[in-house]
Amino acid sequence: MTVHTLDTENKESVKEIINLLVKEGLLQGANLTDANLKGADLRRANLTDANLKDAGLYRANLRGAELRRADLSCADLSCADLSCAFLSSANLIGAKLGGASLKDTKLYGARLTSASLTSADLTSLNLYGAKITPKQLAEIIIVDE
Repeated sequence: MTVHTLDTENKESVKEIINLLVKEGLLQGANLTDANLKGADLRRANLTDANLKDAGLYRANLRGAELRRADLSCADLSCADLSCAFLSSANLIGAKLGGASLKDTKLYGARLTSASLTSADLTSLNLYGAKITPKQLAEIIIVDE
């Protein structure tokens, strides 16, 4: 497996580079630690095994994205669209998911300890095997359709 590393020092061009990588399908295993991806369009992107630790993904569109085994620890996913995404065995420890849409998201075996889920929409979510506390579950809003 090829691991791609992205220099995130030049914040202005990061989104353009990411869009190209998404189009070419080259984000699997990518190192995007601390990347500023605010509002990025990552729909259906394959980010399996990607390192997104401390990444800024506020309002990012990750609808249908493959994030299996991805490291999203301490990432800011506030108000992001993660609906229909695959986050099996993902590391979301300490992630900010406030106001995020995780409708129909697969979180099998994901680690959510210390993740902020305030006002997150987890409608039709599958948490089988996920590590989550009762306090975190109390923060969740489930919208009845």
